[in-house]
Amino acid sequence: MFMYTNLDLYYLNLMGIRPWLDKKSLQANSVPQDYKLLIFTSSNLASKEQSLLKQIIFFLALDDKQVKHLEVKDNSFTDSSLNAKWILAFGDSGPYKSTTILETNSLSEVINRPILKKKLFKCLVSLKSNLQSDE
Repeated sequence: MFMYTNLDLYYLNLMGIRPWLDKKSLQANSVPQDYKLLIFTSSNLASKEQSLLKQIIFFLALDDKQVKHLEVKDNSFTDSSLNAKWILAFGDSGPYKSTTILETNSLSEVINRPILKKKLFKCLVSLKSNLQSDE
């Protein structure tokens, strides 16, 4: 069986050629990674926003194996090999619609408008209790 690389598939797609692919071989190549939490942010975080994000992850008491931070640019992220029980989206939730999503304001809005910190904190407390109850 001939295996296509992602680059081969990209160029074939540009030429309008859609090769037949075996679903089983595609699923065998992608190893799903399970996380407790995926965090979506914009792709250009300022230093204050990065610091706030680190504090949020520390507050949730999650290590690197349990949380994955993804920088989403214009809904361009589509990685089906990532699975999570919860998604915390700062601004936009990306392509994930089947997972429990907690959408909140972007980190820059939270930093610039202190009134939003209270809303974010309530969301984080709820998320933390749900993450702990999932264990």
